[in-house]
Amino acid sequence: MTIDSPYACGLGRWHPRWLQKFSHPAIYMIFFSALGILQGAYYSYFVGISNTLEKRFAFSSSTGSVVNMADNLGPIMFSALIGYLSSRGHRPRWAAGAMVVAGISSFLGALPYFLYGPDNDYFDEETNMVIEPTSDDIDFCNEAEVELMAQECGSEKLKNIPSIVLLFSSNFLNGIVASVYYSAGTSYLDDSVSKVQAPMYMTVTAFMRGIGPILGFLLSSYCLWRYEDPQHPPSYDFEDPRWIGAWWLGFAILSFFMTIFSVPLLFFPKSMNRPESQLTIGQRSEKLKHNNEKVNEALSQPKTCMLNSKAALKTKTGSWKEMAIEIYADSLRLAKNPIYILHLCSQVFKWFGIIGYFNYMQKYLQEQFRVSASKASLFGGAVPLCVALVTTSIGGIFLRYVKPKPKTLTLLMFICEVVTVILLASLIFYSCEPPDYTMGPKNAESMDDMINTCNANCHCSTEIFHPVCIGSTTYFSPCWAGCRTNSLLTNTSDPTIDRYENCECAKYLVKSQPFQHSLDAVEGRCNEETPECTRQFTLYVVTLTLMYCLAFLLQVAHILLPMRCVERRDKTFALAVFEGVCCLFAFVPYPFAYSFVIDQSCILWEESCHQRGNCWIYDLSALNGRLHGMPVITCAINCLCIYGIYLFANETRLARFYEDDDDDRDSEDRDMHQQRTEERGALKADSFVPEVPLV
Repeated sequence: MTIDSPYACGLGRWHPRWLQKFSHPAIYMIFFSALGILQGAYYSYFVGISNTLEKRFAFSSSTGSVVNMADNLGPIMFSALIGYLSSRGHRPRWAAGAMVVAGISSFLGALPYFLYGPDNDYFDEETNMVIEPTSDDIDFCNEAEVELMAQECGSEKLKNIPSIVLLFSSNFLNGIVASVYYSAGTSYLDDSVSKVQAPMYMTVTAFMRGIGPILGFLLSSYCLWRYEDPQHPPSYDFEDPRWIGAWWLGFAILSFFMTIFSVPLLFFPKSMNRPESQLTIGQRSEKLKHNNEKVNEALSQPKTCMLNSKAALKTKTGSWKEMAIEIYADSLRLAKNPIYILHLCSQVFKWFGIIGYFNYMQKYLQEQFRVSASKASLFGGAVPLCVALVTTSIGGIFLRYVKPKPKTLTLLMFICEVVTVILLASLIFYSCEPPDYTMGPKNAESMDDMINTCNANCHCSTEIFHPVCIGSTTYFSPCWAGCRTNSLLTNTSDPTIDRYENCECAKYLVKSQPFQHSLDAVEGRCNEETPECTRQFTLYVVTLTLMYCLAFLLQVAHILLPMRCVERRDKTFALAVFEGVCCLFAFVPYPFAYSFVIDQSCILWEESCHQRGNCWIYDLSALNGRLHGMPVITCAINCLCIYGIYLFANETRLARFYEDDDDDRDSEDRDMHQQRTEERGALKADSFVPEVPLV
């Protein structure tokens, strides 16, 4: 037996009674949060594998910035329209449909692997297996110049371009669905609970969604620990610069779970009743009145009313001109709200700095502290975010039970932001001694500096970074060190080659370093892991974790503020505009700004087929100052905006921050009930609608 109610769970005409027990904000919050976890995991997973994608498809950070900002183009173009339509539509189904598209977009990210296979530097496409590196595969000094065939170059570049397009498309679609998910899903949950309980619901939601980025970094750490072709790993391990992790695996996993967890949201009602204990006497009377109205309307409407139903629906939908007028009026109300505008500006500057730093920090950890991509994702992403998630929960509990006044709350927000800037600025003082990339008698500042008399006739390339160490000096590869042979034979049980002999460039070191008498090179960078560098890395991660704690301590307040400082009717629209403006002025520009300063810090680029690819070696001192200096400046401006909110905050502008506006809610509920009763009576005039209790 089914029931018919604007608050009934179901799909189409199917609303079974047993399903109605799931029509509760807590049940919705569980599924909504599960999708939030997956949506957040996608973003952090993409951040965790970004450096590996640069190496795999040989593109620069500037090209990567175009891919990274793709997820912000959709909200910029469609956020206002999405907010308007979703606020007047079935919000749970909007969110569910969006996450189904998110599953498709995630699979697009994995598609290049299924189309083109793994990296072919040591991969035989005919046998579909990885080739173990032998002495013939190592880049030795060879006076007989070997040119790459033109068709091989063209074939490889043709594979990279479509792969980059697919990654861009994946991010673009994910940005649109994230805007729908956030604006429609969050406002639906906030409307379904009382303002007294809203902080706790938002805390739980923020906590669950906070698991997403942690899960994404853990997933990227695991996937990058495995080789790109998990069935055929090479002999060298994941700490080798030649290692390409299974970047595609996480996309496939996330795609599957996004699709599965989207289905339950389809069955939630368009509007959900609050629990009976939370309803006012007026609202309970309104329920009974609404049930009676449904019966009376169904019995009184003539059968010829079907034409009138079309007119009613047309009136509800309205013309595009009327919609534009409403959007303009909504926007004007937001523009005249000083707290909303200041908070919007503060978040633009904050996220421009924090998200930009967050995206490229993984690369910085790998270069500055010489850690693997897997380790950088684990300690630079998962660990700090895990601790920050706990502090977010503490902040939400604080709001739920302490309920500080708006003036006090905004002051606490200002203090947290100031301490965050101080901790962020202190990160610049933690660093390791950079490797000495001396190529002959001088330090290498470009590829031209690498060429000298000891390797001028070796015809070396920068396609594969294979560092070797002679004394305390690191060379890009055995070829750039002038090495001609290796010390391990290929017919031994261990195919690993870790020593190279007869290195011509070592003669310079014999003259400058009296203790250096060997002409042999050892695989790997010199002084790759020193106790001091490990200590600096530990201090960096600890300070980074503390910074995240302060930055997210009052995150629930930042979530509630744009919804509490506006009228209830503007809530969904305000969130959508918030998303669009942040995308336009923060999320779109930051990839270009950060990628520019990072590329300017590059010393040596990958070059193949006469085209420049990813950066292999950076000026670590310049990279350190530029990567940390930009977020310090933008976050300092954010502090000024938060202080402005503190000055404007009062009991009038933020009235009933923790309380319900019962009168407004009752009025809105009555209008909604009347409208839906008219529509249902027109569409079902020839049928009897039984009176049933709403759940």
